[in-house]
Amino acid sequence: MKMEKKDFYTIYIPALEKAFQNDSINLGFYVKSPEDYLDDEVASQIDQHLEEHEDEFLEKTACYFDAKSHGFPSV
Repeated sequence: MKMEKKDFYTIYIPALEKAFQNDSINLGFYVKSPEDYLDDEVASQIDQHLEEHEDEFLEKTACYFDAKSHGFPSV
């Protein structure tokens, strides 16, 4: 089932907020991304949406958490 953009962000934004609240916790070169804060029920739908839709905001979000994981001072 395809997810509408509005539905995606309704689920993704709260997970993103949780990820930002915990972005200083580095588990050995791994900082949890928003996808790690999703319920299992919707995680596969979110993953599918991310694979099917390119979005500058989502790309920058992924880069941010990758940079935090590796201890870079800036993105």
